[in-house]
Amino acid sequence: MTAVRPNEATRVYFATWSHIGVSTDAGNSFAFRTVNGGAQPSAVAADSAGTLIVGTEGSGVFESTDDGLTWTFGGLNLPPIPETVMAVARSTTNPPTTWIATTSGLYRKLGPTGVATLVAGGGGYIVSDVEVDPQCQTRIYAALGYGSIRQSHRGGVLVSTDNGNTWSSITAGTKLHQGPITDIDVDVPDSKIVYVGSFGKGMWRYHWGNNLPACQ
Repeated sequence: MTAVRPNEATRVYFATWSHIGVSTDAGNSFAFRTVNGGAQPSAVAADSAGTLIVGTEGSGVFESTDDGLTWTFGGLNLPPIPETVMAVARSTTNPPTTWIATTSGLYRKLGPTGVATLVAGGGGYIVSDVEVDPQCQTRIYAALGYGSIRQSHRGGVLVSTDNGNTWSSITAGTKLHQGPITDIDVDVPDSKIVYVGSFGKGMWRYHWGNNLPACQ
């Protein structure tokens, strides 16, 4: 997993099994940080406020505002904590919304003191990626099905246009829906186009045309 701070492209981050790599010079050099005393990183993201967000194997989510020198607990504080955080993201809503895609479903945390609650997937359904539309921070995409060595299952892509309160599928009835989804990206600057990577079903493009829901 890699991440770049949205408003400061010289700050680059990547996750290894034991550390977070932190670069302040666009990847020319890296310092390596341990997450909260040894938690195993599995996902990384950075927001425009300067917060580094790291998902882990079995320990939830941690955040740092000083490029990994110190950490605070960032989510999944209700047991059972999911086995693996597959992806993390943050919406610049008010308050900010943290999205945590895990092997136990997609969790949403409202504000810095909110509790992470399950909003999609779960019940055996993995959420393997989560993507915030950069042009509309309440439009969220969730990928289902890919768990790598853990497990995988038929997936699909869900979309929410109301910051995760309700969800619908954009892949139902397609061959893509029958395979695990590995990655989602919204085109910049054209939010009508969504790119979807899969395991065994190739790469797909979804075009909303004139039906892109209004940003709420």
